[in-house]
Amino acid sequence: MKRPLVARIETLEPRQLLNADWHNNALRCDVDDSGLVSPLDVLLVVNSLNSNGSRPLGMRAEGDPFLDVSGDNFASPIDALLIVNALNNDTGQPSIVTSVSPGDDPNSNGVVLKDQVTIEGTTRANATVRIGNGDGERLLEALSDESGRFRTELSVDRGYNVFELSVQDEIGRVAETKLEVRRGDLVTDWNAAILNVVREWTTVSDDPYEGRIVPSEPPRVARNMAMMHIAMFDAMNASTREFESYLSVSPPTQEVVPEIAAAHAAYKVAASVYSDADSMAYWNATLIESLAGYTNSDLAEASEAYGVQVGSAMLQTRNADGSDENVSYSHGDAPGDWQRTFPGYLPPLLPQWDQVQTFSGVDVNDFRPPPPPDLASEAYANAVDEVYRLGGLTSDVRTEEQTEIAVFWVDGAGTFTPPGHWNQIAADVLLEREISHLETARTFALLNLALADAGIAAWDAK
Repeated sequence: MKRPLVARIETLEPRQLLNADWHNNALRCDVDDSGLVSPLDVLLVVNSLNSNGSRPLGMRAEGDPFLDVSGDNFASPIDALLIVNALNNDTGQPSIVTSVSPGDDPNSNGVVLKDQVTIEGTTRANATVRIGNGDGERLLEALSDESGRFRTELSVDRGYNVFELSVQDEIGRVAETKLEVRRGDLVTDWNAAILNVVREWTTVSDDPYEGRIVPSEPPRVARNMAMMHIAMFDAMNASTREFESYLSVSPPTQEVVPEIAAAHAAYKVAASVYSDADSMAYWNATLIESLAGYTNSDLAEASEAYGVQVGSAMLQTRNADGSDENVSYSHGDAPGDWQRTFPGYLPPLLPQWDQVQTFSGVDVNDFRPPPPPDLASEAYANAVDEVYRLGGLTSDVRTEEQTEIAVFWVDGAGTFTPPGHWNQIAADVLLEREISHLETARTFALLNLALADAGIAAWDAK
């Protein structure tokens, strides 16, 4: 027999239904939900208080202002005061600066060797920093301290990573920045380090005026990068001889760690071709980063010795290659002869370079193009006309794409230079591919060998 159902009513203690709809969670002082805080937001709260007084807030209809600035579900003068204080405390447009922690990127070249890094930066005090990826997906939030500093960890994929950081002040203004991080390997890290050195390196000349700043010279950059990358490849290839080596260096007599040997080979060459104090700071930091994962290796000493041996062999091989020859170049005065030109009237760049020994052993004469057309010919006139039409500052025939191509390849002073630009392109391609350190080193060695010889051939043609 079924028992009858008996309804039981339980008396509950009073509860206030809290409705957070009156509080703008995105920007608490933005009463009118305009995206920015202004005196109008104060006026909306004041008008509401004048009409209805201080009161608990019930259900909010769509479109009603967000009167609950304090978040206590109560409309009161405090809500207006919070907005007034936010406007009065305005310290100007917010800003945000960030970088990878020096502990994870000691040489500050934007290439890291770990899959998780710490980023740090500065912004407004006690601000929420929102961090997303390049696709607009929000990853996490970090809170700045009383001095505006923030610090958090990020996971980085192999290859090119873009992180977007933003911070919003109390009245709705937003500051944004992007952080580019490349997760690579030992080879791409050294490549990025030498690119930074190339970009920042300068020397001084007194021609045509005293104290002229001379930036990195592209043919010499190509030579120096070829030397470093070939040394890295040979040091890494020595144990297995998977590929043909460039230098005539005997294999190591005992087991070595290829990466340790390659790092020391790179350091030996790089510290020789760029030995100034600023460059040495890069080399020292890059060596520390390269060896961080091998601090407990029993083979460290033997690996270092072999890397130094390979680097020394590379320097010896190129010691008398003609790159440091002092050649006096006197230009002619006939039509078609090279002349110093406005605005700098600079001297000829590396006039000895056509005589530099090639890396591959090729004869640059085999690559010499035919001479330009005769000065009195129609072909020459057409070529000059094309330069004026397409190269003019206000050209109306040059396409937007042609302008973009020219700007992309200009690579003047204070840049990686053309050979360095090709190395950056190669690095980005290689970072996206799952290949071994040895294959990466070989690719860079072949690329830079070709670039160095191309520079010699180009100077021969000139």
